[in-house]
Amino acid sequence: MKTLSLQGVYLDVPENDINFLKLLAEKMGRKMDTKQSFVNSYLESRPKNVPLEDSDIMQEVASIRYKK
Repeated sequence: MKTLSLQGVYLDVPENDINFLKLLAEKMGRKMDTKQSFVNSYLESRPKNVPLEDSDIMQEVASIRYKK
């Protein structure tokens, strides 16, 4: 049996066609997100209080910038 894999696609469409595409995707059993809703859901899933200080960030930047 062949295993199906999903592939994400970005498509620029006129704003007045969005509702039609959402309806079509829903009827086909697919999920459709706008770029903004995708970004928003990603940001909402990120930790809110990360215990980092400026020195931690600068240490990481320096390790990448001056990597040998």
